Amino acid sequence: MHEEKAGKYLFRVLYIYAINVFSYQVLKDTNFLSWELGGKGSYWNIFTPRDYPKNDPYLKEYYIIVTGYHLAQLIVHFASEKRNDFIEMALHHLVTIMLVFGSYLCNVWKCGAIIAYLHDFSDIFGNTCKLLGNFNTH
Repeated sequence: MHEEKAGKYLFRVLYIYAINVFSYQVLKDTNFLSWELGGKGSYWNIFTPRDYPKNDPYLKEYYIIVTGYHLAQLIVHFASEKRNDFIEMALHHLVTIMLVFGSYLCNVWKCGAIIAYLHDFSDIFGNTCKLLGNFNTH
């Protein structure tokens, strides 16, 4: 059983590392990623211009990848065994998908991209710990 969980977390860790590298490459030269997160811009540029902004290169592809991953996680969550945190995790997955779709539909991609970047970056540590905790030490 530990090998199955370790395999699941290994996939997640590899995805999280890959999406963080990709998202940083997409966002690093934008005018809205501030220096605190490794960019050269300012958060004040997120909502300017307000009407039909020209989006940065590969921002749409970043959204497609993030949406696909979180939709897959929601499907896997409902298909897997029900644990004691089932409702909380289902709510987490649904809210994440609503964030991505909502920011896409309201044309505030920059704000949604920053939030997705922060969430994906924080997932590195949690999923790496879960992966290391599932290695069999016997």
